[in-house]
Amino acid sequence: MSNASGRYAFEGFRVDAHARQLLDAAGQPLPLTAKAFDVLMHLIEHRDRVVGKDELMAHVWSGRVVEENNLNQAVSALRRAFGTGAGDHRYIVTVPGHGYRFVAQVDGGVDDVPPSQTPALTAADARTASHRRGWIVAAVAAAALLLPAFLFWPRPAHSPPTAANTATLAVLPFRALPSAASDELLELGMAETLIARLSQAGALQVRSLDASRRLRSQDPMDAGRQLRVAYVVTGSTQRQGGRMRVTVRLLHVPDGRTLWAGTFDEQRDRVFALQDAIAEAVAGALTVKVVRTAQRHSPCDGDNVEAYRAYLSGRYVLSRPTVERLSEAEAALGRAIELDPTCARAHAVRAQLRLQQLSLTEHDPGEQYRLAWADVNRALELDPRLADAYVARGLIQVGYYWDATQAEASLARALELDAGSASVHAAYADVLATAGRDERAALHLWRAQVLGPLSPWGTLIAAAWLYRIDPVAAQALLARTLEAEPGYWFALWQRAAWARNQGHLAEAIADLEQAARNSGRNSRVLSSLARTYMAARQPERARALLQEMEQRQRQGYVHPSALAITYYELGDDAHALDQLERAYTQRDLRIANLGDDPYWQRLHANPRFQALARRAVLKSDRPAARN
Repeated sequence: MSNASGRYAFEGFRVDAHARQLLDAAGQPLPLTAKAFDVLMHLIEHRDRVVGKDELMAHVWSGRVVEENNLNQAVSALRRAFGTGAGDHRYIVTVPGHGYRFVAQVDGGVDDVPPSQTPALTAADARTASHRRGWIVAAVAAAALLLPAFLFWPRPAHSPPTAANTATLAVLPFRALPSAASDELLELGMAETLIARLSQAGALQVRSLDASRRLRSQDPMDAGRQLRVAYVVTGSTQRQGGRMRVTVRLLHVPDGRTLWAGTFDEQRDRVFALQDAIAEAVAGALTVKVVRTAQRHSPCDGDNVEAYRAYLSGRYVLSRPTVERLSEAEAALGRAIELDPTCARAHAVRAQLRLQQLSLTEHDPGEQYRLAWADVNRALELDPRLADAYVARGLIQVGYYWDATQAEASLARALELDAGSASVHAAYADVLATAGRDERAALHLWRAQVLGPLSPWGTLIAAAWLYRIDPVAAQALLARTLEAEPGYWFALWQRAAWARNQGHLAEAIADLEQAARNSGRNSRVLSSLARTYMAARQPERARALLQEMEQRQRQGYVHPSALAITYYELGDDAHALDQLERAYTQRDLRIANLGDDPYWQRLHANPRFQALARRAVLKSDRPAARN
């Protein structure tokens, strides 16, 4: 992956292969030994893969017998030059047992423009040579442990074009001044709205609110360094009677300078009207242009502060959902729609929320999908350019209609409308993974992590991929998830499956029993527990779980696929087939492509199973086999 010019740029650094120099953001050469520079060049030129240690030593120390410590010292020298430590994988990732991979997104063939000729960054005379694109590096900075899940995937052959002067920027949640009472929804809402405005500038890579929200209590410079951005926007709010004063600063992370600052006053119920003025002022300081698209606005976009608050209350649950929070969020979004029936965003988010309820609770999927579909249609009727609505539509198309082709089209449209959204990329990854296209799914999951930290669910997807390559690393990743979200039952459920596969049945049972408690005895967890009881030769405990699920199914909804698994484990094939057919009728996605699932091997010759397998197929215009 070399280029004729021999010049590369990444995250504010530039490399000149001909001059054999590594330059910082100000264009100053950084001290490197000849061997360290050779290691850097080989890693950059082979950044599409993990480079083995033997290969590096043979290339850099050709014809000489050297110890691995020589290579370790060269890599350490590079990390010192980048300002990172041994445990910081922002640029070079160590892959235990394999070698190293260069993970920063590289712009090859950049022009050798001196810093004095770069565009102005302030309305006065501030200038910079920072040619950052921080797309992959921010992923590592946000959650370095996630990156190994993707190291073995090849880089995309058709990456989006990059501009050498693309700047990376984060907007931190605004803060109330110490003398004022904190208003978290107002502070988050102002940041979210400003992010949406600034994202319309093509020359800016703006981090998602989910990425910066977790750093709201940190010093802005520290937050900027962790997010690997060149610029940070920070603001404060102060109430003064019926008015609100908003003070905003644009900070340059590499040197800590304040490039621009401004103060705005507005009626408290009109504070979101300031966002256009603030966005244009920040963009002007960066000498980029915010293009105002012909987007539709309704009172819940800020004019009606109560409606906007209700929308935000529901919106922020999506990244960290629980059964209790989902109920509160549904009520809040209903309130937003009551206050503003034209609130397209509330309809779209409520559709996504109802889909999350299918994962966390035991709702009739037919009813939930119908309610979500109605919200999607209403949202698109109100705003045909709403990316969140296309995300929900795509998830319904794959989840209820089992149509991966239509789902991909909806997600592609969402990406056209909001390519900088972490949640859109994560949803696209979910659809692609369901269709069996893991490589493309990994690409979009990687991009989602660049734009914002993965949700616990996204982390589980990454861990599942990593487990195929490195079970120990995958288990460490899952452990980190449980540290961040103690008792998260999806993670316990996954860890138990791995433990069962490895024969650690007591550990699997302990995790599943805890997951059953934490999930409200979700039937999918109970079926996994029954399966593990059978492996541990405790059939009486499996039968007790079956009786519990049978009783619940007589009174309400229970996942038919969970009952099918339990019957199957107990050797009752006839009842297992009854539940599989019921699962098909109720559109249980877990039995899509049923005939390809080796778990049901005992039934493969059964005529009823064969007939069902011919119907239970995910629609796709591409083969479901993994790329």
